Amino acid sequence: RTMYQHGHFIGVKDYCTYTNGNQSGLKQKIVSTNCSKKKHKDFYRGIRDGVNEYCSFENGYKNGLNGIVANKVCKKRSHRVFYKGVKKGVLKYCTFASGTKMGTIGKEYTGACKGKLEEEFLRGQVIGKNKSKIARLSKEVTTLKVQNARLEERLEQLEEENNDLRTDKYRLQGRIDELETNI
Repeated sequence: RTMYQHGHFIGVKDYCTYTNGNQSGLKQKIVSTNCSKKKHKDFYRGIRDGVNEYCSFENGYKNGLNGIVANKVCKKRSHRVFYKGVKKGVLKYCTFASGTKMGTIGKEYTGACKGKLEEEFLRGQVIGKNKSKIARLSKEVTTLKVQNARLEERLEQLEEENNDLRTDKYRLQGRIDELETNI
């Protein structure tokens, strides 16, 4: 074996544990490995247990609250409790108030709502987007007004300088005319 192969073998051996599989399942990061048969069983048993732990009502509810209705890891048939949580969370997500909030912060609609719930959510989202746009434009108007005031102030300063320079020019021209008549 080369040093690389030996290091890879040791790394895979150390990685292929029930605990690492469980953490993978909980994080919904299912990976394939080069585990030995015994380690492979432990690792994938850990993944299965991690997935089952993740696919809880609470996590389904959290997903539903965020408008997430599909999940690659939690299968509908074997994780019904997860999807009950999703359904309950979606009912809270699919409201006028939630649509307004999502529109205000610029989040796109996930397609999670159906029927009248979708109509309410989308109506709120349009209002939220409009509120956000109005706030952004108002801020821009304020910024432009401040810039305009600074420019007006600078223009007044330049006009005063211009008047002072004209006065100096006329004074100098008067002195030139006076000196030329004496020559």
